[in-house]
Amino acid sequence: RPALSTRAAAAGTVGSPGMTEVPTSPVPRLRLVVVTCMDTRLDMRTLGLAPGDAHILRNAGGFVSTDILRSIAISQRFLQTTRILLVAHTDCGAMKVDQAEFTSALAGETGEQPRWEVDLASSAEEMFATGTAAVAACPFLTYRTVETALYDVHTQQVHYYDTPATSDEPGSA
Repeated sequence: RPALSTRAAAAGTVGSPGMTEVPTSPVPRLRLVVVTCMDTRLDMRTLGLAPGDAHILRNAGGFVSTDILRSIAISQRFLQTTRILLVAHTDCGAMKVDQAEFTSALAGETGEQPRWEVDLASSAEEMFATGTAAVAACPFLTYRTVETALYDVHTQQVHYYDTPATSDEPGSA
């Protein structure tokens, strides 16, 4: 069985399934930043995106953390993105985590409290609301319009919600 690095290198070559072109610019063609969960059932193709279309920022639950906000600010200011899409999905394991139990278990095992945010949503609606609020409150973002979508892992359908949550005027909150 080949090492993970060998398999990953082979999968990332032009001509491998799903890799038909190599983007030549770090600037996303769609000027889009996608914030989503790290779930293995989600990838760019799920959203109809190709390599080079968008910056994809992933973490447990698609939580808009301070690191995600930092990445969006860099993307907007240096890589010309103007749109933000939050993508949640059904059957999200992160939404089933009891935050107090998780934090307590980590502290019990290590003797230290996590220095990073543990905030996880318990529903897609909560993820959209907290993510949108975090974007709206961030003074470092130039564009604050947030669009949202929900991916159903069972039907493999994406439902895009068409109500932008905040103003898309540069610098407005």
